[in-house]
Amino acid sequence: MAGFSHITVEKLSGTPNPMKTSLLVALSLLLACSRLSAVEGSATANGVTVQGKEKTISNTGSDKTITVNVTVKNGSFKELPEGEMEYSLIIDRSDYSPRRLLLTGTGKIPPLKVAQVFQVQAGVATYMQGWGTVKFYFKIVVKHNGKETVVAMSNPSFNSLAATSAKVEGRGGVLATGYNIIEGALH
Repeated sequence: MAGFSHITVEKLSGTPNPMKTSLLVALSLLLACSRLSAVEGSATANGVTVQGKEKTISNTGSDKTITVNVTVKNGSFKELPEGEMEYSLIIDRSDYSPRRLLLTGTGKIPPLKVAQVFQVQAGVATYMQGWGTVKFYFKIVVKHNGKETVVAMSNPSFNSLAATSAKVEGRGGVLATGYNIIEGALH
């Protein structure tokens, strides 16, 4: 970004510089789009790939409701037995107390044949614009036969954030458990 430290905008009464105007528009779009990107995390281990991605369920008025779409794929050369998924969600609110809330839940993963994919929505978070800056983090742990197969996190600092978060219990539906298999997702 060397050379871009000083951006000026011409006065409306002057002749606009097309190069500077184009640069300003491009930078504005870049900044606007960067705030709109969804939270993601993925990992592959032991032939299993787990990918999580934030998904907006509804965005009405001052409330926004999001979930994590989770995809589990058997990329190994053998069938996987039934497994279990543990998920943890954190919602971090800059202008609210407690600042961070943590939700944990579990769900079953059906046996997966080679190259088979399973998709599920894990957890639900609803928040209001009045909470200031809101950040959302998640961790997905897939286990088979009681052993950890793969772990995907949206933030490498998830465990330390979780350690300083308030567990969700009776928080008025800000975070809610949910394990909704996406229709037709087992193929």
